[in-house]
Amino acid sequence: MTNNFGSVRHPAVTATVIAFPRNAYDFEHSEQRISDTWLLEESVAVGTMRMPFLAVPVGGTRRGGDYPVSCLCFGLKVRDLLLGQPGFPDLGMRWSPCPETCFVVEWGERPPKLGSDRDATTLRRFSATAKQR
Repeated sequence: MTNNFGSVRHPAVTATVIAFPRNAYDFEHSEQRISDTWLLEESVAVGTMRMPFLAVPVGGTRRGGDYPVSCLCFGLKVRDLLLGQPGFPDLGMRWSPCPETCFVVEWGERPPKLGSDRDATTLRRFSATAKQR
């Protein structure tokens, strides 16, 4: 659901950096999935509501990343927060392909176009979320 900017009842929107990436709600999940685990210590734990989530920078084999947000307001705050942070080049926003979120803040290279049987593998290689076996 997107907030109405002109509404008197529009909530205050903030995005803050949490001191330690390990305190992010999804740190352990990301640790199990990412191949370049050193990037986790370079990550930014971003809090937009109650729980902080990781924004993992590009580097190593990771070519791009994103941070899903429920509202354009939060997306703009997260984008502004990541501007100038190392590992977050070419920041932008777009509509999310996932029905649970409205927008995603993206950085690095743009994700590959999806539409074939190899989509999951291609996307994992792009974001380097599959650990090498």
